[in-house]
Amino acid sequence: MATGTILYGRDAKFKVYINNTPWVIVVRSWRIQEQATEAADGVCGEQRDRLQKITNFFRATFECYDDGSSRTIENLIANQQNEDAQLPDLPLSAGQILTFRGVGGTRKAFTLENCTIGPLDMSSSGRAAAFMHNLSLRAQQFNQVPAV
Repeated sequence: MATGTILYGRDAKFKVYINNTPWVIVVRSWRIQEQATEAADGVCGEQRDRLQKITNFFRATFECYDDGSSRTIENLIANQQNEDAQLPDLPLSAGQILTFRGVGGTRKAFTLENCTIGPLDMSSSGRAAAFMHNLSLRAQQFNQVPAV
């Protein structure tokens, strides 16, 4: 029987910083995927290959509501203008991007480090539906940190 804490999405919190400024994102759903190469190395006639996974990077995708204060469109445009001007990348970090509170008050926190913003993806299903955008980040590191 498992004795660990079950984590729930309702307790997930997201903090992202672009150009050292907090970027508020109101997340409906999210996903983090490890992008990896699976290698199989046949060695000296061994019966089976030696298997290995090589992590390339991590991709985080967030389906977000736009509540008017998130400045998502403004941040994406500022990032594009920075790229068009051929300037160095704007600093982007996702410090304590995921913070979970489990049953009994246990907390866990994770960060994505050395991030870049993915392609713009915005949508609206109708005039009565909430405006949504999909934010994607690619990161070199995905680490656990102390929850604060």
